[in-house]
Amino acid sequence: MLLLSVEYSEKEGVGLNESDLRILILYTVSAAGRGISPEDVCDLVANDKLGHLNVRESFEKLREEKLLTVLEDGGVSYTYISDEGKLIVEQLQSNLSISLRKDIAKRALEIMEKLRGELDVTAFYEESKSVHGGFDVNLGLSDRGEKLFTLTLYAPTAIQADMMVKNFKSNPAWVYSGLINLVTEQRD
Repeated sequence: MLLLSVEYSEKEGVGLNESDLRILILYTVSAAGRGISPEDVCDLVANDKLGHLNVRESFEKLREEKLLTVLEDGGVSYTYISDEGKLIVEQLQSNLSISLRKDIAKRALEIMEKLRGELDVTAFYEESKSVHGGFDVNLGLSDRGEKLFTLTLYAPTAIQADMMVKNFKSNPAWVYSGLINLVTEQRD
């Protein structure tokens, strides 16, 4: 288990120790919600105080400890967090300063925007054929022509249906990763 004593403060110029950096890397991979390249992980975490070399060394240690896994798919590497890594993040993310979490979230959005460019999003609604009326909200996501999922949800009003479509379009990768996490989570 990683022990943390986060003292990060941009005003004071205090950096992160190695344990802090490792939890930050785990938090970043977890927050991405889907496999991301090792290079993107390093880009998200590195800044003026944390060089890429330090981040890469900590990243490799996390792989050795099997808290992170890198898988290859069609010549592209994707980083995933293990169940033990997720547990560490859940228990220790509150130790990261709010400013640091906001900074990571902002940079993660930039990476996710890049990834979103590779996704084909389908989102529309139509009147339901149900005897109760309402609307069928149709959502779908494809990655370079490969269908990832399609989903039809019921909305009682056009306002709710429109909100569902807009929210899905604004962050389809997040919705997809949330669904995948829900249906692949081990339950006792």
